[in-house]
Amino acid sequence: MSDEGAVKPDFERLFNSVTGDYLVVDANLRVVAASDGYLQEAMVSRTDILGLDVFEAFRGKRHSEHTVRMEPEYPQPLEPDELSGRLSVANDELVKRAEELQAALDAAPVAMWIAHDPKCLRITGNAYADKILMGAEWGGDRSASAQSRDVAVSYRAFRNGMELLPEDLPAQVAAAAGKPVPEGEIELVFSDRRTVNMLMSAVPLYNAEGQVRGSVAVGVDVTARKRAEAALRDSEEKFRTLANAIPQLCSMANADGWISWYNQRWYEYTGTTPEQMEGWGWQSVHDPDTLAEVLDRWKHSISSGEPFDMTFPLRGADGVFRPFLTRIMAVRDRDGMVTGWFGTNTDVSEQQKIEEALRGSEELLKTFVRHVPAAVAMLDREMRYLQVSDRWYADYSLINGEILGRSHYEVFPDIPEHWKQLHSRCLAGETLRADEDCWEHADGETTWLRWEIRPWGDQTEKSAGKPAGVLIFTEDITERKRIEASLREREATIRALLETAAQSILAVDAKGVVVLANRMAEEMFGFGPSELPGMRLEQLLPERSREGHVFYRAEYTDNPRTRPMGFGLNLQGRRKDGTEFPIEVSLSSVQTSEGTLSVAFVSDITKRKQAEAALQRSESELRALARSLITAQEDERRRVARDLHDDVTQRLALLSIEIGKLATETSGSVEEIRKRLRYFQSQARLASNEVRRLSHGLHPSVIEDFGLSTALEDFCQEFARAQGITLIFDALVADAVLSAGDASCLYRVAQECLRNVAKHSGATEVRVGIARDGANVRLTIKDNGSGFHAGADRVNKGLGLVSMKERVKMANGTLLITSQPGQGTEIVASVPLTGGAA
Repeated sequence: MSDEGAVKPDFERLFNSVTGDYLVVDANLRVVAASDGYLQEAMVSRTDILGLDVFEAFRGKRHSEHTVRMEPEYPQPLEPDELSGRLSVANDELVKRAEELQAALDAAPVAMWIAHDPKCLRITGNAYADKILMGAEWGGDRSASAQSRDVAVSYRAFRNGMELLPEDLPAQVAAAAGKPVPEGEIELVFSDRRTVNMLMSAVPLYNAEGQVRGSVAVGVDVTARKRAEAALRDSEEKFRTLANAIPQLCSMANADGWISWYNQRWYEYTGTTPEQMEGWGWQSVHDPDTLAEVLDRWKHSISSGEPFDMTFPLRGADGVFRPFLTRIMAVRDRDGMVTGWFGTNTDVSEQQKIEEALRGSEELLKTFVRHVPAAVAMLDREMRYLQVSDRWYADYSLINGEILGRSHYEVFPDIPEHWKQLHSRCLAGETLRADEDCWEHADGETTWLRWEIRPWGDQTEKSAGKPAGVLIFTEDITERKRIEASLREREATIRALLETAAQSILAVDAKGVVVLANRMAEEMFGFGPSELPGMRLEQLLPERSREGHVFYRAEYTDNPRTRPMGFGLNLQGRRKDGTEFPIEVSLSSVQTSEGTLSVAFVSDITKRKQAEAALQRSESELRALARSLITAQEDERRRVARDLHDDVTQRLALLSIEIGKLATETSGSVEEIRKRLRYFQSQARLASNEVRRLSHGLHPSVIEDFGLSTALEDFCQEFARAQGITLIFDALVADAVLSAGDASCLYRVAQECLRNVAKHSGATEVRVGIARDGANVRLTIKDNGSGFHAGADRVNKGLGLVSMKERVKMANGTLLITSQPGQGTEIVASVPLTGGAA
């Protein structure tokens, strides 16, 4: 400038109206003119600044952010048109720089709000902030996003469940207090029913004099993470409740077989503590006789990954061993690798009512580490860092400021090759993004990222259509991926629990609709996969029970509790084909995000009912047999006593008298004495034969002396002579193949059969045969008598047939009776050969 110390009036008016902060100084560096923009920014009057030394004007704190730029001295003052042109170029440059900065802010995947006054009456935000407030897509048309700022948005803000007033928001607090607001979570509830969780912080902005002139608030959308955490907590709660509600003993082990968790039912049954059972401590409640086999098979499953399925005894708290069906399934990750084991032990000794649901649970999952907000880096065309956010440094463990000017590939030498190709595409003008991508580092560590890269800078014909560089935005989602994997693992564990359960498990909502059914339930009720969900529970009951069950189900839904259902009642289930079967049911409940689910554990007790009925019939037959045997025993004793008294005793008494007479007589010839002695001999022989006959009836010693074939043949001959019936006997087996007990069994069966022939059949011919049949000896008695109905109760409950059945059963044999009225009768008794017989 010249030394005149003044500026022409027309120039002064033009200069004063320039938008921007400018000073004009003379050759002595004294201020001769100041633009309105400078005076407004510095908050001084024109009279205060004119005449001051330029360095004195910038010495104060309020001017500390200004830069002095000295224009070269001109011999003559600039003409107004030339000065106006220069100022216009400077103003265009400032506008261009402001637009570039705004583009960078709009591209960031974080929300930014700037309050332009201390009371936060005028607030503007970047494109991501518009997306949060208006629900627009981030990365879309900036013009549409800008237009949305003029639309009033209604929302309410909450922190820890407490609603915030406008003055409590981070931007307002930072501006009011003049202090930074640390990072904290805020929930925004919009009038369009959207809910957004934000991680927000704010800092104040100061003017040249150090006074607060506004604030900047930054927020990161963590809604997706919050939802993932809620889903995992819900899954975790379902697993704990279901695992402790089932009546089985349950356990979880690591991949190497180290058991780390049991449900409460295990400790109740075994009477042990977690410290005693941890790891391999379960061996202390196993039967020593089976422990070695259990260990061998369990170690085989661990090494091969195959399911473990075995029944073995476990000792209860009362010291009694009971058999348990144990099934252990491997829990695998998405790559098929075994990450653990889940097992159930089902008591198979007593299939009665289901025990009350187990209470209490152990903590199975750890709480998740908070996600850090996204990181931002600005790079030039050579991929050198120009500007980096603090979060970038924090996420990648870098020292603040150390990477500026360095190549991105120098800082991260192990960056994947395909990412470098993406950077080249972005430098050509493309905008690229990925919701999740895997970065495997050279040290073996894996990082999961959500990222976006987009070009920045001038892309007009002036710059040949090429951007000035790229903006990289990343969000470390490794923790979220871990949460999702953990959620899948828990879901797999629950599915393994359902599929390994030995009972049918049905989960029903409050309306009585089946929402979950395991494989055992489908098999028990005869339905195919996925047919049961969506059906009403009453469809699995007989029609006569459905109406009443609706009432009881509603009552249980109002007051859910763990209990057996219908104790002492004859509960029936109904299969898909309409057949009914007896069941036992235990009820429990599970709280979910969708309401209370009633869980029914159903057991098919058909076999148990059949066994109970068979046992009752057997007990009844045994009691009848016992009574009949006692009566028969008394009758036999009376018969033997009568025969001994009427025959043998009389003969012996007569012999005693005659012998006594002979001893007192002194006369008589020798021949007469011999004759009398021969008479005594014949009487003694008759008495001996009678005693032998009675003894033979009680126990045929001829079996032991001569064998079963000879004994049967003798008996058959006596029977034929006594009854006048034609009897054909055929023996085709060596006596040595049968034990004495088995031979006696067949002899008694033959005796009873022939007595029944003589007493009931009216037969004229009987065939008796004994022969070898594979590994058995078969006795066959067949007559041509009147026959009978073999299935009649009167016949089957007769003493003779019952005693024959019991004798054969004691010999581990079988008895088959074939008969029809008018067609005779055939009885076949078969007993196993003596061990070792060939």
